[in-house]
Amino acid sequence: MKKNNKKINNKEKRKLTLKAIVYITLRILTIICMARQFQMGNVMNSVLCVGVLIMFSIPTFMEDKLNIEFPDLLEITVWIFIFSAEILGEINEFYLHIENWDLILHTVNGFIMAGIG
Repeated sequence: MKKNNKKINNKEKRKLTLKAIVYITLRILTIICMARQFQMGNVMNSVLCVGVLIMFSIPTFMEDKLNIEFPDLLEITVWIFIFSAEILGEINEFYLHIENWDLILHTVNGFIMAGIG
C-alpha cells in the first residue's frame, strides 16, 4: 500500500513541478518585459505588464476564495493565453507580425471556455 502512495506522491510532485516551472517562467519573462518597456520609456506597456502579473494570480485567487479546484492543465493554458495575448500580442506586436495571431488566440480561448464550462 505504501508503494502506491509513493507513486501518487511522485505524480503529484511532477505536476506541481511543471505547474510551478510554467508559472515562474511566465512571471520572470513578464518582469523582464516590464523592465525593458520601462527602460525604453513605454510606461503604458509597463503598466500592462503589471496587469498581466495580477491576471496570473486570478486562477489561484478563485481556487482559494470559491473553493474550486481547477485542473493544472487548465491553469497552465490560461496563463499561456494571457501571456500570448498581452505580452506577445500587444507588447511584442505579434498581432502585426503574425498574420493569424488573433485567429489562433480566439480558437484557443474557445477551448479554454469549454474547459471551464
